[in-house]
Amino acid sequence: MKETKRYKLAGYIIVTNWYGHKGFKKLIIDTDEKGLEEIKKDPRQDYINYGVRSVDYAYFEVYPYTVTVNENTKTTTESLNPTETIEDGKRNLTPEEESVLIQDIPTEITY
Repeated sequence: MKETKRYKLAGYIIVTNWYGHKGFKKLIIDTDEKGLEEIKKDPRQDYINYGVRSVDYAYFEVYPYTVTVNENTKTTTESLNPTETIEDGKRNLTPEEESVLIQDIPTEITY
């Protein structure tokens, strides 16, 4: 039996592009312990390579999960509630931008 602990980070980033325009993207990041520690140290990263001038804000809720692999089965056990929150920067969305962000479809990445 092999057991692996991993993490899903659900959240979003707010960015400024090279023309001074603001943008944002919902993200679901799948990572291991090392990746989680790197994100905690520097949460304001360009995770999907927008090529932005700056990442102004990052917010993530951390959901740990465990993958157990036996001879013939693979079982995933996920936490239904976040165990911690990672937040860095200045959140500067207008009410209109907030409503668009809420409807945004998240991009899933592996970090």
